[in-house]
Amino acid sequence: MEEKRPKTIPGSTIAFAIATIILGGLAGYLVYRNTELEKDDDTSNAVITSDNYHIKKVDDDIYYVIDNDYDDEYDIQYVSLNIFDEENTIPEDDSDDIPKPNYIRRNSCSNYNKFATRKIMDYNEYVKFVNTWELKQRFHYKYENYAVFSYCNNGSKAKARLAEADDMGNNLSLYIWDEFSGRSSSCTGYVIIVPTYHSTDYGMNIIPLYEEDDVPEETEDPIMPIRPEPTYTVDKPMIYLYPKAEQSVNVRLGNPERLTVSYPSYVDSWNVVAKPDGSLKDASGRNLYGLYYESLPKTEFKMTDTGFIVKKEDSAKFLEEKLELLGLNEREAEEFIVYWLPKMNSNYNYVRFATANEIESNMKLSISPKPDTTIRVWMVLKNLDEPTEVTEQKINPVTRSGFTAVEWGGIKI
Repeated sequence: MEEKRPKTIPGSTIAFAIATIILGGLAGYLVYRNTELEKDDDTSNAVITSDNYHIKKVDDDIYYVIDNDYDDEYDIQYVSLNIFDEENTIPEDDSDDIPKPNYIRRNSCSNYNKFATRKIMDYNEYVKFVNTWELKQRFHYKYENYAVFSYCNNGSKAKARLAEADDMGNNLSLYIWDEFSGRSSSCTGYVIIVPTYHSTDYGMNIIPLYEEDDVPEETEDPIMPIRPEPTYTVDKPMIYLYPKAEQSVNVRLGNPERLTVSYPSYVDSWNVVAKPDGSLKDASGRNLYGLYYESLPKTEFKMTDTGFIVKKEDSAKFLEEKLELLGLNEREAEEFIVYWLPKMNSNYNYVRFATANEIESNMKLSISPKPDTTIRVWMVLKNLDEPTEVTEQKINPVTRSGFTAVEWGGIKI
Protein backbone atom coordinates (compact mmCIF):
# COMPACT_ATOMS: atom_id res chain seq x y z
CA MET A 1 0.00 0.00 0.00
CA GLU A 2 1.32 3.39 -0.93
CA GLU A 3 2.07 5.51 2.12
CA LYS A 4 0.10 8.77 2.17
CA ARG A 5 2.20 11.82 2.82
CA PRO A 6 0.74 14.88 4.54
CA LYS A 7 -0.15 17.71 2.21
CA THR A 8 2.31 20.56 2.13
CA ILE A 9 0.92 24.06 2.69
CA PRO A 10 2.30 26.40 0.03
CA GLY A 11 4.60 29.14 1.30
CA SER A 12 2.40 31.78 -0.31
CA THR A 13 -0.54 30.62 1.83
CA ILE A 14 1.52 30.91 5.03
CA ALA A 15 2.71 34.40 4.07
CA PHE A 16 -0.86 35.47 3.33
CA ALA A 17 -2.04 34.17 6.72
CA ILE A 18 0.75 35.99 8.57
CA ALA A 19 0.04 39.21 6.71
CA THR A 20 -3.65 38.91 7.55
CA ILE A 21 -2.88 38.50 11.24
CA ILE A 22 -0.50 41.50 11.24
CA LEU A 23 -2.91 43.73 9.36
CA GLY A 24 -5.77 42.66 11.56
CA GLY A 25 -3.76 43.49 14.67
CA LEU A 26 -2.73 46.86 13.22
CA ALA A 27 -6.33 47.68 12.36
CA GLY A 28 -7.40 46.75 15.88
CA TYR A 29 -4.72 48.99 17.36
CA LEU A 30 -5.74 51.92 15.16
CA VAL A 31 -9.37 51.52 16.20
CA TYR A 32 -8.28 51.44 19.84
CA ARG A 33 -5.94 54.41 19.38
CA ASN A 34 -8.60 56.47 17.63
CA THR A 35 -11.03 55.67 20.39
CA GLU A 36 -8.49 56.80 22.98
CA LEU A 37 -7.81 60.01 21.09
CA GLU A 38 -11.50 60.76 20.74
CA LYS A 39 -11.94 60.19 24.44
CA ASP A 40 -8.96 62.41 25.27
CA ASP A 41 -10.22 65.18 22.99
CA ASP A 42 -13.37 65.40 25.08
CA THR A 43 -11.71 65.52 28.48
CA SER A 44 -12.44 69.21 28.96
CA ASN A 45 -16.14 68.48 29.43
CA ALA A 46 -15.91 64.96 30.84
CA VAL A 47 -17.50 64.05 34.14
CA ILE A 48 -15.44 62.15 36.68
CA THR A 49 -17.40 59.34 38.27
CA SER A 50 -15.46 58.55 41.41
CA ASP A 51 -16.61 56.57 44.41
CA ASN A 52 -13.74 58.00 46.43
CA TYR A 53 -14.79 61.63 46.74
CA HIS A 54 -17.74 63.91 46.16
CA ILE A 55 -18.01 67.61 45.52
CA LYS A 56 -19.86 70.27 47.46
CA LYS A 57 -20.53 73.79 46.31
CA VAL A 58 -20.82 76.47 48.98
CA ASP A 59 -21.58 79.87 47.52
CA ASP A 60 -18.92 80.23 44.81
CA ASP A 61 -16.47 77.78 46.36
CA ILE A 62 -16.10 74.13 45.36
CA TYR A 63 -14.84 71.59 47.89
CA TYR A 64 -13.61 68.11 47.05
CA VAL A 65 -14.61 65.88 49.98
CA ILE A 66 -12.85 62.56 50.53
CA ASP A 67 -14.90 59.37 50.92
CA ASN A 68 -12.56 56.45 50.25
CA ASP A 69 -8.95 55.71 49.35
CA TYR A 70 -7.65 55.13 45.83
CA ASP A 71 -8.43 51.54 44.90
CA ASP A 72 -5.63 50.99 42.39
CA GLU A 73 -1.94 50.34 43.02
CA TYR A 74 0.02 53.07 44.82
CA ASP A 75 2.43 53.58 47.71
CA ILE A 76 2.38 56.01 50.61
CA GLN A 77 5.20 56.42 53.09
CA TYR A 78 5.99 58.90 55.86
CA VAL A 79 9.31 60.51 56.63
CA SER A 80 10.90 62.44 59.45
CA LEU A 81 13.83 64.62 58.55
CA ASN A 82 15.49 64.72 61.95
CA ILE A 83 15.97 62.49 65.02
CA PHE A 84 13.23 62.48 67.62
CA ASP A 85 11.88 60.22 70.36
CA GLU A 86 10.44 56.90 69.24
CA GLU A 87 7.11 57.68 70.91
CA ASN A 88 6.56 60.52 68.44
CA THR A 89 6.86 58.29 65.39
CA ILE A 90 3.24 57.05 65.41
CA PRO A 91 0.34 59.37 64.53
CA GLU A 92 -2.30 59.78 67.20
CA ASP A 93 -4.94 58.22 64.95
CA ASP A 94 -3.58 54.76 64.15
CA SER A 95 -6.88 53.32 62.94
CA ASP A 96 -7.00 50.72 60.19
CA ASP A 97 -8.23 53.14 57.53
CA ILE A 98 -5.14 55.33 57.93
CA PRO A 99 -2.07 54.08 56.00
CA LYS A 100 0.54 52.73 58.39
CA PRO A 101 3.56 55.05 58.56
CA ASN A 102 7.10 54.17 57.65
CA TYR A 103 9.04 56.90 59.44
CA ILE A 104 12.63 57.56 58.45
CA ARG A 105 15.20 59.17 60.75
CA ARG A 106 17.25 62.14 59.57
CA ASN A 107 20.05 64.15 61.16
CA SER A 108 18.76 67.63 60.33
CA CYS A 109 16.03 69.63 58.59
CA SER A 110 18.45 71.34 56.24
CA ASN A 111 17.39 69.26 53.22
CA TYR A 112 13.63 69.30 53.63
CA ASN A 113 13.20 71.65 50.66
CA LYS A 114 14.97 69.12 48.45
CA PHE A 115 12.54 66.43 49.61
CA ALA A 116 9.49 68.23 48.19
CA THR A 117 8.82 66.76 44.74
CA ARG A 118 6.03 66.81 42.18
CA LYS A 119 6.95 65.04 38.94
CA ILE A 120 6.73 61.88 36.88
CA MET A 121 9.93 59.85 37.06
CA ASP A 122 11.29 56.98 35.03
CA TYR A 123 12.31 53.82 36.87
CA ASN A 124 15.94 54.85 37.42
CA GLU A 125 14.99 58.25 38.83
CA TYR A 126 12.37 56.62 41.05
CA VAL A 127 14.97 54.20 42.45
CA LYS A 128 17.39 57.08 43.06
CA PHE A 129 14.66 59.03 44.86
CA VAL A 130 13.72 56.20 47.24
CA ASN A 131 17.37 55.43 47.93
CA THR A 132 18.21 59.08 48.61
CA TRP A 133 15.46 59.35 51.21
CA GLU A 134 15.86 55.77 52.49
CA LEU A 135 12.32 54.80 51.55
CA LYS A 136 11.19 51.27 50.85
CA GLN A 137 11.22 50.44 47.15
CA ARG A 138 7.75 49.01 46.65
CA PHE A 139 7.79 48.87 42.84
CA HIS A 140 10.18 47.01 40.56
CA TYR A 141 8.61 47.55 37.13
CA LYS A 142 11.58 48.77 35.10
CA TYR A 143 9.53 49.76 32.06
CA GLU A 144 6.98 51.83 33.92
CA ASN A 145 7.06 55.45 35.09
CA TYR A 146 6.06 56.75 38.50
CA ALA A 147 4.13 59.83 39.58
CA VAL A 148 5.85 61.07 42.74
CA PHE A 149 4.45 63.72 45.08
CA SER A 150 6.16 64.48 48.39
CA TYR A 151 5.47 67.18 50.93
CA CYS A 152 7.00 68.18 54.24
CA ASN A 153 5.94 70.40 57.13
CA ASN A 154 8.04 71.62 60.04
CA GLY A 155 6.84 70.93 63.58
CA SER A 156 3.72 68.79 62.99
CA LYS A 157 2.81 65.14 62.53
CA ALA A 158 1.71 64.09 59.05
CA LYS A 159 -1.15 61.93 57.79
CA ALA A 160 -2.23 61.63 54.16
CA ARG A 161 -4.57 59.69 51.86
CA LEU A 162 -4.87 59.41 48.08
CA ALA A 163 -8.43 59.31 46.76
CA GLU A 164 -7.98 59.43 42.99
CA ALA A 165 -5.43 59.65 40.17
CA ASP A 166 -7.03 60.94 36.99
CA ASP A 167 -6.25 62.89 33.82
CA MET A 168 -7.26 66.55 33.66
CA GLY A 169 -6.33 68.40 30.50
CA ASN A 170 -2.61 67.83 29.98
CA ASN A 171 -1.92 66.86 33.57
CA LEU A 172 -2.17 63.81 35.79
CA SER A 173 -4.23 64.98 38.78
CA LEU A 174 -3.75 63.45 42.21
CA TYR A 175 -6.61 64.03 44.67
CA ILE A 176 -4.96 64.11 48.10
CA TRP A 177 -6.16 64.62 51.64
CA ASP A 178 -3.49 65.43 54.20
CA GLU A 179 -3.29 66.74 57.73
CA PHE A 180 -0.48 68.06 59.88
CA SER A 181 -1.50 68.10 63.51
CA GLY A 182 0.00 68.21 66.98
CA ARG A 183 3.56 69.26 67.61
CA SER A 184 6.78 67.57 66.66
CA SER A 185 10.42 68.53 66.96
CA SER A 186 10.99 67.19 63.47
CA CYS A 187 10.27 68.07 59.87
CA THR A 188 7.70 65.43 58.99
CA GLY A 189 6.11 64.69 55.66
CA TYR A 190 4.87 62.05 53.28
CA VAL A 191 5.43 60.74 49.78
CA ILE A 192 2.81 59.25 47.45
CA ILE A 193 3.98 57.17 44.48
CA VAL A 194 1.63 56.01 41.71
CA PRO A 195 2.72 53.82 38.77
CA THR A 196 1.69 55.48 35.51
CA TYR A 197 1.94 55.04 31.75
CA HIS A 198 2.45 58.79 31.26
CA SER A 199 5.79 60.10 30.01
CA THR A 200 8.19 61.98 32.26
CA ASP A 201 7.36 65.33 30.62
CA TYR A 202 3.66 64.98 31.44
CA GLY A 203 2.41 67.53 33.97
CA MET A 204 1.16 66.80 37.49
CA ASN A 205 -1.60 68.59 39.33
CA ILE A 206 -2.55 68.25 43.01
CA ILE A 207 -6.21 68.63 44.04
CA PRO A 208 -6.55 69.13 47.82
CA LEU A 209 -9.36 67.22 49.52
CA TYR A 210 -11.37 68.00 52.64
CA GLU A 211 -13.12 65.96 55.27
CA GLU A 212 -16.87 66.40 55.54
CA ASP A 213 -16.67 68.26 58.85
CA ASP A 214 -14.17 70.76 57.44
CA VAL A 215 -16.54 72.04 54.73
CA PRO A 216 -18.68 75.09 55.58
CA GLU A 217 -22.44 74.66 55.69
CA GLU A 218 -23.90 74.20 52.22
CA THR A 219 -26.13 76.75 50.59
CA GLU A 220 -26.83 74.56 47.56
CA ASP A 221 -27.41 70.88 46.96
CA PRO A 222 -24.31 68.74 46.39
CA ILE A 223 -23.28 68.65 42.75
CA MET A 224 -21.96 65.75 40.73
CA PRO A 225 -18.19 65.45 40.48
CA ILE A 226 -16.94 67.62 37.64
CA ARG A 227 -13.52 68.58 36.48
CA PRO A 228 -12.15 71.76 38.02
CA GLU A 229 -12.74 74.83 35.90
CA PRO A 230 -11.04 76.27 33.99
CA THR A 231 -9.48 73.18 32.43
CA TYR A 232 -6.68 75.06 30.68
CA THR A 233 -3.36 75.89 32.31
CA VAL A 234 -0.88 78.74 32.14
CA ASP A 235 1.72 77.02 29.98
CA LYS A 236 5.48 77.23 29.92
CA PRO A 237 6.28 80.42 31.83
CA MET A 238 10.07 80.73 31.71
CA ILE A 239 11.85 83.27 33.90
CA TYR A 240 15.22 84.72 32.86
CA LEU A 241 17.46 86.90 35.03
CA TYR A 242 20.12 89.33 33.77
CA PRO A 243 21.78 91.24 36.65
CA LYS A 244 24.41 93.88 36.00
CA ALA A 245 26.92 91.79 37.96
CA GLU A 246 26.98 88.24 39.31
CA GLN A 247 24.79 88.04 42.40
CA SER A 248 22.41 85.87 44.43
CA VAL A 249 18.74 86.27 43.50
CA ASN A 250 15.58 85.07 45.26
CA VAL A 251 12.46 84.47 43.14
CA ARG A 252 9.08 83.94 44.80
CA LEU A 253 5.70 83.09 43.23
CA GLY A 254 2.55 84.53 44.76
CA ASN A 255 0.22 81.51 44.38
CA PRO A 256 2.42 78.41 44.61
CA GLU A 257 -0.56 76.22 45.54
CA ARG A 258 -1.75 76.56 41.93
CA LEU A 259 1.47 75.17 40.42
CA THR A 260 1.06 72.02 38.35
CA VAL A 261 4.74 71.55 37.57
CA SER A 262 8.03 73.38 38.13
CA TYR A 263 11.70 72.94 37.35
CA PRO A 264 13.80 73.21 39.37
CA SER A 265 11.23 72.03 41.91
CA TYR A 266 9.66 75.07 43.56
CA VAL A 267 9.37 74.99 47.34
CA ASP A 268 8.77 78.37 49.03
CA SER A 269 11.01 80.12 46.47
CA TRP A 270 13.91 79.70 44.05
CA ASN A 271 17.39 80.79 45.13
CA VAL A 272 20.00 81.08 42.39
CA VAL A 273 23.23 82.83 41.52
CA ALA A 274 22.66 84.84 38.33
CA LYS A 275 25.23 86.20 35.88
CA PRO A 276 24.86 89.10 33.41
CA ASP A 277 24.71 86.67 30.47
CA GLY A 278 21.56 85.10 31.96
CA SER A 279 23.16 81.86 33.16
CA LEU A 280 21.98 80.65 36.56
CA LYS A 281 23.34 78.26 39.16
CA ASP A 282 21.20 76.74 41.93
CA ALA A 283 22.27 75.80 45.47
CA SER A 284 23.47 72.36 44.32
CA GLY A 285 25.75 73.91 41.69
CA ARG A 286 23.53 72.87 38.77
CA ASN A 287 23.69 75.16 35.75
CA LEU A 288 20.38 76.56 34.46
CA TYR A 289 19.34 79.15 31.91
CA GLY A 290 15.87 79.80 33.30
CA LEU A 291 13.22 78.92 35.88
CA TYR A 292 10.17 77.03 34.62
CA TYR A 293 6.67 76.47 35.95
CA GLU A 294 3.08 75.89 34.86
CA SER A 295 -0.04 76.63 36.88
CA LEU A 296 -3.81 76.63 37.04
CA PRO A 297 -5.18 80.13 36.41
CA LYS A 298 -6.75 81.97 39.32
CA THR A 299 -8.94 84.14 37.10
CA GLU A 300 -10.42 83.48 33.68
CA PHE A 301 -8.56 84.30 30.50
CA LYS A 302 -10.89 84.78 27.58
CA MET A 303 -11.31 86.07 24.07
CA THR A 304 -12.33 89.74 24.03
CA ASP A 305 -13.08 92.36 21.39
CA THR A 306 -9.43 93.44 21.54
CA GLY A 307 -6.43 91.55 20.17
CA PHE A 308 -5.21 90.28 16.81
CA ILE A 309 -6.54 87.84 14.20
CA VAL A 310 -3.52 86.10 12.70
CA LYS A 311 -3.50 83.83 9.65
CA LYS A 312 -1.67 80.55 10.15
CA GLU A 313 0.93 81.37 7.50
CA ASP A 314 1.62 84.77 9.08
CA SER A 315 2.09 83.48 12.63
CA ALA A 316 5.90 83.38 12.76
CA LYS A 317 6.34 86.88 11.35
CA PHE A 318 3.62 88.21 13.66
CA LEU A 319 5.33 86.78 16.73
CA GLU A 320 8.75 88.06 15.68
CA GLU A 321 7.43 91.60 15.36
CA LYS A 322 5.32 91.68 18.51
CA LEU A 323 7.84 89.98 20.79
CA GLU A 324 10.51 92.47 19.78
CA LEU A 325 8.17 95.31 20.74
CA LEU A 326 7.39 93.61 24.04
CA GLY A 327 11.09 93.55 24.93
CA LEU A 328 12.18 89.96 24.36
CA ASN A 329 15.67 89.43 22.97
CA GLU A 330 16.36 87.08 20.05
CA ARG A 331 17.00 83.97 22.17
CA GLU A 332 13.90 84.49 24.31
CA ALA A 333 11.76 85.20 21.24
CA GLU A 334 13.07 82.09 19.48
CA GLU A 335 12.21 79.87 22.46
CA PHE A 336 8.75 81.47 22.66
CA ILE A 337 8.11 80.93 18.94
CA VAL A 338 9.43 77.34 18.90
CA TYR A 339 7.00 76.47 21.72
CA TRP A 340 3.90 78.38 20.57
CA LEU A 341 4.11 78.30 16.76
CA PRO A 342 2.95 74.64 16.50
CA LYS A 343 -0.11 75.57 18.59
CA MET A 344 -1.11 78.29 16.10
CA ASN A 345 -2.15 75.59 13.65
CA SER A 346 -5.65 76.72 12.68
CA ASN A 347 -6.57 78.73 9.61
CA TYR A 348 -6.86 81.75 11.88
CA ASN A 349 -5.75 82.45 15.42
CA TYR A 350 -6.99 84.92 17.96
CA VAL A 351 -4.08 86.39 19.93
CA ARG A 352 -4.13 88.77 22.84
CA PHE A 353 -1.29 89.66 25.19
CA ALA A 354 -2.52 89.61 28.78
CA THR A 355 -2.46 92.83 30.77
CA ALA A 356 -0.11 93.36 33.70
CA ASN A 357 -3.10 93.24 36.08
CA GLU A 358 -4.25 89.89 34.66
CA ILE A 359 -0.80 88.39 35.04
CA GLU A 360 -0.23 89.74 38.57
CA SER A 361 -3.64 88.60 39.82
CA ASN A 362 -2.93 85.08 38.57
CA MET A 363 0.69 84.72 39.67
CA LYS A 364 2.44 87.53 41.46
CA LEU A 365 6.19 87.49 40.86
CA SER A 366 8.54 88.84 43.54
CA ILE A 367 12.28 89.07 42.87
CA SER A 368 14.92 90.17 45.34
CA PRO A 369 16.92 92.27 44.74
CA LYS A 370 14.28 94.06 42.69
CA PRO A 371 15.08 94.30 38.96
CA ASP A 372 15.31 97.65 37.21
CA THR A 373 13.23 96.23 34.34
CA THR A 374 10.63 93.46 34.61
CA ILE A 375 9.00 92.07 31.46
CA ARG A 376 6.14 89.56 31.70
CA VAL A 377 4.63 88.36 28.42
CA TRP A 378 1.63 85.99 28.57
CA MET A 379 -0.08 85.29 25.26
CA VAL A 380 -3.78 84.32 25.17
CA LEU A 381 -4.40 82.07 22.14
CA LYS A 382 -7.58 80.66 20.60
CA ASN A 383 -7.67 78.72 17.34
CA LEU A 384 -10.38 79.83 14.89
CA ASP A 385 -11.81 78.29 11.72
CA GLU A 386 -13.01 81.65 10.47
CA PRO A 387 -11.77 85.19 11.13
CA THR A 388 -13.68 87.54 13.39
CA GLU A 389 -13.50 91.29 13.92
CA VAL A 390 -11.52 92.65 16.86
CA THR A 391 -9.98 95.98 17.71
CA GLU A 392 -6.20 95.77 17.33
CA GLN A 393 -4.48 95.68 20.70
CA LYS A 394 -2.07 98.54 21.30
CA ILE A 395 1.42 97.43 22.29
CA ASN A 396 3.79 99.92 23.86
CA PRO A 397 7.47 99.24 23.05
CA VAL A 398 9.56 98.10 26.03
CA THR A 399 13.17 99.14 26.63
CA ARG A 400 15.47 96.98 28.76
CA SER A 401 17.87 98.67 31.14
CA GLY A 402 19.83 97.65 34.24
CA PHE A 403 19.03 94.42 36.05
CA THR A 404 16.37 92.84 33.81
CA ALA A 405 13.96 90.00 34.59
CA VAL A 406 11.97 88.46 31.73
CA GLU A 407 9.12 85.97 31.84
CA TRP A 408 7.15 84.51 28.93
CA GLY A 409 4.27 82.07 28.86
CA GLY A 410 0.76 81.72 27.55
CA ILE A 411 -2.73 80.29 27.74
CA LYS A 412 -4.48 78.36 24.99
CA ILE A 413 -8.24 78.67 25.51
